[in-house]
Amino acid sequence: MAPIYIDELYLAAHRGTEMETAVFVAILGANLLLLQDFGSFATAASPGFRTAVTARGLNYVCQVLTPILKEKLSSLTIPDIEGNAETPIGSVRYELKNIQLSNLALPTSSLTSTSQGLVIQASDISFYIHGDWQYRGNDWPHIEDHGTCEIKIYEVFLEVHIGVATDSSGHAVVSTNYCDLHIGKLDIQFDGGASWLYNLFSSDISDELKGSIEEQICKTASLEIDTEGNKALASMPVNITISSVAEVDFAMIQDPIITTGHIETNHKGEFFRTDHPVEAPFTPPSLPAVTENTSMLYMWLTDYMANTAGFVYLAAGKLSYVVTPNMVPPSLPIQLNTSYFKDIIPQVNHSLYTSPL
Repeated sequence: MAPIYIDELYLAAHRGTEMETAVFVAILGANLLLLQDFGSFATAASPGFRTAVTARGLNYVCQVLTPILKEKLSSLTIPDIEGNAETPIGSVRYELKNIQLSNLALPTSSLTSTSQGLVIQASDISFYIHGDWQYRGNDWPHIEDHGTCEIKIYEVFLEVHIGVATDSSGHAVVSTNYCDLHIGKLDIQFDGGASWLYNLFSSDISDELKGSIEEQICKTASLEIDTEGNKALASMPVNITISSVAEVDFAMIQDPIITTGHIETNHKGEFFRTDHPVEAPFTPPSLPAVTENTSMLYMWLTDYMANTAGFVYLAAGKLSYVVTPNMVPPSLPIQLNTSYFKDIIPQVNHSLYTSPL
């Protein structure tokens, strides 16, 4: 199996006949675009198409996704936060409503893989929270007040563990297995009401507020991943149409194989006729274990894909071409007539005259 390097892409292609090689070259350009987990469910034991994203690839993906992650975190809709706190004026029940995040900074982030799935980590996060506050004393005379507040939150660490699997339709599915948000420091500035008084002991409720904010942001982020993430994955096309004749089934034939070094996805990789899909009479070859890790992305295209492409186009009559004598330039030494082919095919030499074939 000879490796082919194209920038950061590695393609390991099984060698076949000249016809298979020609078909392979024709479909190569289209398959280089297939870096996502497309396809319908398949049960083949061996894949016709495989991808492997290494730690270097995940690092690149992290660079691309960091601005998106920042945007998603900034636009999170955080539910109202409420709780109890002990203050110099007694035990109070507080509530923080109409919460809005702003000025989010995300300087350091990483995306890695483990045997359990993907791990997103971000550190030194900082942001502001604006909202409306109100409280009511838990004891008589139940003093209450309200106003607005600005909370500066910094030295924040976020870690999210995401599991990746395959559903019965062949789409990838994700689930948040773990989320931890730790707030290092939190400063509160109250406005409205007797704010001058509350600002004197704002630190007394900061610990309670930290826990509430940590819990709510993790809940919201996990829900966003589990709902919006799977909605996006489910919207991916199942089969990729190549032409009016053929489409390719890039089924994930099993759950992704995730290790500390790479993420491997195995796909069916079979061509089908669009008007009459029939399983090809071929079996995908066995592929070697993934051992390379110097490039960002590795892709394997086997001759199974080329053979199924040839099977489809031949059945559709697209590999037949009739060459007539008037299509051959006179300057060529080979001409389609009985004089040229009489020694190769004696049966055509049935006349004393030269006749076209």
